[in-house]
Amino acid sequence: MTAVRLAPASDPGSDARRRRRALWVLAAAAALVVAAVAVDAAAGTVTPPRPAPVRREAARAGTWYCPAVARAGERAVLTRRRRRRRAVARGRRPLRALGVARGDVTTVEPGAAATVALEGDDARHPVAVRWSGGPVAATWRVDGDRTAAAPCEPTPAATWHIPGFDTTLGSRSRLHLFNPFPTDAVVRLVFATPAGPVRLVLSDNLVAAGGRTTTFNLARFQPEIPDLGVTVEVLTGRVVAQGELLADPPGDIPGTTGRALLPGAPEPSLTWYAPYAQQGDGTSRGWRCSTPPTARPPSRSG
Repeated sequence: MTAVRLAPASDPGSDARRRRRALWVLAAAAALVVAAVAVDAAAGTVTPPRPAPVRREAARAGTWYCPAVARAGERAVLTRRRRRRRAVARGRRPLRALGVARGDVTTVEPGAAATVALEGDDARHPVAVRWSGGPVAATWRVDGDRTAAAPCEPTPAATWHIPGFDTTLGSRSRLHLFNPFPTDAVVRLVFATPAGPVRLVLSDNLVAAGGRTTTFNLARFQPEIPDLGVTVEVLTGRVVAQGELLADPPGDIPGTTGRALLPGAPEPSLTWYAPYAQQGDGTSRGWRCSTPPTARPPSRSG
């Protein structure tokens, strides 16, 4: 005998109730979505309040770093100028084996300038000018067979870009690295040449001794380059960089003669301003720029 199991027939009323329940659930979900959209539209876009500007007062203290040094037989002139309030400036020069040495306090009256001449051994060391009481501008000048001047720098940095060097015959290009801290710094030099950036093993891991200026002759790394730029990448520590160019074509070879201190820039910029230029008999003018080795070359005109 074969056993047969009969399944109960489905209840039409039960199926209808399940369908009605599902429709109610869908209707409730749709109502919630419509309500959420309506609430969001009524609230509108919430704009966060703009931060109130913070008033920045003028600095009351700071330091200027002057990295270039005079050679034997030359003298250096440090000029400190103040526009408004009375200020006190203290010139400090690093010793050879120590960090910071003696300080000569000078009071700079409003609108006046204080000039200090450094002779002999004092002229062959960098200077840090610490001021207080009001902003002071500091300029460094080297007097000798050729005179050159440049503004001092407000802070050490991890990168410096300096264009305007020339290592062809009759030109001498020097790079001054002032390390105002007691510990040594390590730097890398990357060169910008007409053929493109140049990285050398010879110019990697150079030491800038603490508490002094270390000077490098750039002809040692890139000889016979008429238009040379340098990027100083500080690997450890911080330095202040400045260049020096001495031009003296030999014999009857025509060319520009003179001396210039080349300020450095911690970062490139899309715009540069030249506040002073001179042209006439016995003078020439021009501009030089270099692109950082890791940046995209900009379009140039001028």
